[in-house]
Amino acid sequence: MFLILICLFSISVQLCLSRPPSTSNSAVVKLTNDNFDQLVVNRQPEEAWIVMFHVSWCKACKKTMPEFVAASGSWESKGRGTTVRFGEVECTTNKELRERLDVHSYPTIMMWAAAAQSSGRALHYTYNGVRTQEALLDYVEFMTRENVEKVNSLQEMEARSERDTYSRVILAPRDPKADHSSFEEVASTLKDQHSFFILAPEAASDLSAYIGRPHSCDFNEEACLVILSPSNPTSTFEVGDRRTYAKVARASEVMSSAATMQKWIDGHAFPGVWTLDESNSANFLRGPQDAVVVAADPETIDRNQQAWSELERAFANETLAEHFRFGILDGAYWASTLSNWGIHQYDLPRVIVFKGNEPDLYWEDADELRVGSLAQGLDLILTGRLEPRNRRDNVVLNRLANNLYYPVRHFVSQSSLHLIGSLLTLLVLLLVVTRCIYETCGLIFIDDNGVDTEEQIEKIRAIAAAERRKKKQQ
Repeated sequence: MFLILICLFSISVQLCLSRPPSTSNSAVVKLTNDNFDQLVVNRQPEEAWIVMFHVSWCKACKKTMPEFVAASGSWESKGRGTTVRFGEVECTTNKELRERLDVHSYPTIMMWAAAAQSSGRALHYTYNGVRTQEALLDYVEFMTRENVEKVNSLQEMEARSERDTYSRVILAPRDPKADHSSFEEVASTLKDQHSFFILAPEAASDLSAYIGRPHSCDFNEEACLVILSPSNPTSTFEVGDRRTYAKVARASEVMSSAATMQKWIDGHAFPGVWTLDESNSANFLRGPQDAVVVAADPETIDRNQQAWSELERAFANETLAEHFRFGILDGAYWASTLSNWGIHQYDLPRVIVFKGNEPDLYWEDADELRVGSLAQGLDLILTGRLEPRNRRDNVVLNRLANNLYYPVRHFVSQSSLHLIGSLLTLLVLLLVVTRCIYETCGLIFIDDNGVDTEEQIEKIRAIAAAERRKKKQQ
């Protein structure tokens, strides 16, 4: 009877653990195959939806759901202007919806902006940031802003974007009545990646002076398109003075069509040097440019300053800036992820370069790609003298390297002379012991008498077989 009670208790515990996260008594709407189109796809023009796709067995989903529910309640309680509804889809029982929206990882959070802000009702965006209540609310607030905001001064733009962690795309036209439909179309498509502004013509000279460095567009004579890095980027690194970086182009050259403009923005989306975290790393690694990432330890201030200076120096090189985007991240925080590429915390700072639009290809070489000579290492990539690696082709080798090679290399770097002498001694001892064992057992692979090794093996097998027959007869 006691064993039966124990079994029943274990089963009940398992059922509780596998139960989907609860959304009862919350503003989160349960969405299914049957009601999704009616509520989300065919939503009201002023209504937006943010939806979490999850499964019952996912630990990350169970951790995220309370944050998602809290964000839903907080948004409603503050009475924000835009109507945003929160929904959740349990993908185990709604496979058709999961496959239709191409959901393959959990949790996945998507947002459908208000129809008035999107170029079409089917347009939606995937959230890639931190899954906390505060981060989700910041994202929803950002996504409910106008696609394109018209500002009369640089100060007004700075005030509206002071909390943004994204690049700011600014159109500085000469004619305020010009057609901006292509700019608004691109703003709708890239709504979750950038802030978009149209600056009044009288403020164009202020923007030119703010950028400072020479550029190819004359703000007083022609329309210009500008990408600015965030004005107050957050950072865990003490790197001294930080400045705003910019990319500038003539509107006539890059705005002939929406596709041409979007291609230019994608290729210059991250000007300067960026501090990477969960909020921007996904977009940073996605794009036509190769992504240069320095993994550093925030505790080593001098090394961080050197890494930042080398990244800035590389960005100042026009050839490198055209081909690469540059970022620095907390190698201690991302240690488990970086170990997949053979980078460990005790070896920081280290450089890794990811191939643009091909996430499985990367460059990592402790000898050729070093922080102290970053520009030279990147030049090897540009000229094809440093070949990329494929993450999928080297899964087993990477694991062996992570567990054996890199710790050994670290130990060698700490006491190289002592270890080299020990290894040589061990190698000689191993050769002597191996010869003695082989000769004692009759496995003489070192043929001193000119006798064929295969013949000796056959003799040994025949002797062993005879011994087995003798034992069997006995």
